[in-house]
Amino acid sequence: MKPDTMVRIRSGDGKAGCTGRVLRTNGNICAVESGDFPAELIGKRVFIRQDDVSTGALVRDYRDGEILLDTSYDDTRSFFRVDDVMPLKIRKAGESPKCSSRFLSPSFTTEGVDLKGLDSQEDPLTDLLKAINSKLDFLINTVMLKEEGLDYEYTKPVNISATGMRFKFREEMKPGDIVEMKMVLPTYPPVAILTYGEVVRTNKVPKDDGTIYETAVRFTEMTEEVREEIIQYTLKRQRDVIKGKKEEA
Repeated sequence: MKPDTMVRIRSGDGKAGCTGRVLRTNGNICAVESGDFPAELIGKRVFIRQDDVSTGALVRDYRDGEILLDTSYDDTRSFFRVDDVMPLKIRKAGESPKCSSRFLSPSFTTEGVDLKGLDSQEDPLTDLLKAINSKLDFLINTVMLKEEGLDYEYTKPVNISATGMRFKFREEMKPGDIVEMKMVLPTYPPVAILTYGEVVRTNKVPKDDGTIYETAVRFTEMTEEVREEIIQYTLKRQRDVIKGKKEEA
């Protein structure tokens, strides 16, 4: 970040923040001038956004209109971007939502469930029960997702990270629009999430069957639990892609 440039600072859930001007930088320490910084963010991690680039930081101090930020606390896991296809429903929210993101289905680790225990010599019955329970969870989840209008028959290609996502949409949106998104992370069992985002840019793409809009959204109102679930999913997805490329080579 260069001095005299404008940045936007937001809390992890997107509920608090401000805009400011970079005064100076010294290694990992950055000083930003702002007259309306929320004092409750002192000692907490925030996101600093400049143009289309986001950086994580820890708020060291705020006094006399100057925010002291430590960017050595940047959690780079949040910025892994992966391409995938998943069930996704989008609608304009109209105004800033009064609630945070949440799970629409029970949260499971994105590492999946280990079913190899069926060959275990220690306790095969326990392992068998775990496998049955896992399959029941999967079936229950599938029913719950259909009730939310999320079905694998209606999927969209997306590019996603823990800070935002990009997708193609028939309806034109404008930067600043707030959207509600329901999505299913393609894990085992699948994890459904409801979250909100702010449109940061759109790109008109003419097609033979009409116009579509490539839309980029920055997540807002996101809880740390939901963000961590997306982080774990993107890390695993990236490992799978790398593994697939190595096998092809």
